[in-house]
Order: sequence, then structure tokens, then C-alpha cells
Amino acid sequence: MNLLIVDESSAVRDRLAKLLAGVSNLELMQAASVAKGIESMRDVAPDVIVVDVLLPDGSGIGILKRAKQLFSSVTVFVNSNYTDYRSYCLSAGADAFFDKSFDFDALIQALQQLSARFATRSDRIDARGSGGLGLRDRPAMHDD
Repeated sequence: MNLLIVDESSAVRDRLAKLLAGVSNLELMQAASVAKGIESMRDVAPDVIVVDVLLPDGSGIGILKRAKQLFSSVTVFVNSNYTDYRSYCLSAGADAFFDKSFDFDALIQALQQLSARFATRSDRIDARGSGGLGLRDRPAMHDD
């Protein structure tokens, strides 16, 4: 599972990385801004994105909307202290909203569960002989 964490706080990114270090089938990418998040999406299509609402160069909601347009199966979790944005993020397509101050354990648990599901799907695809196509194969991104 390709996981992209977009949060300006290196402490938050590092804490998530440490807590997820033992999760198998996980490739972790990190970004501290909207620009770096978009660049990371171009480099490796994420399966899951964890994004904060407010970033130094814009809104994580833009990453949420862009990811949902580009990747039909991407899961996007918003992890933010700005809980006033919860309803808006969910209506914009977020799969879940986590309060960074209180829901950190729930976010980790959700990511672990997703990773386990991806591992199971990957095993089924490999057993059927996918012809080299896997869960990470996604169409190329194009800027229109």
C-alpha cells in the first residue's frame, strides 16, 4: 500500500511513520506542502493519503479533491486540528476525518486495517496471475 502523508508538521509525519513502521506492505511518502504533495502523487500514485487541512502553501482540501479526480480508488483521510472543516471535507470526498488532537490512535488503526486489506487483495491478484498488473498500477497523471 502506498501511503502519502501531507502535513506541515515534521513531528506529526515522524510520529505517524514510527507508529506505522511495523506495518507490512506499506510504502510511506511524506510531504510538507501542497506543492510537494502533488509532486509525490505524480511520482507514485498513492493508495491512501493522510492530509492536514491547512498547509503552508494552500489547503489540503485541494489535495483531497485532486486525488479523488485522478485516482478513483484512492482513500483520503483528513487529519487536522481544524474540526470546523469536518463536514466540508467529508462532503468534498474525504473517506474519514480525524481530529489530530484526539483521534491519532483511531487514524493509526484505520491505516493498519487498510494495509491488511491491501495485502489480502494483493495476494488474491498474485494467485490469479494478474499478468504483471497489481494494485499500484494506475493511469498516468496528466495536467489539463
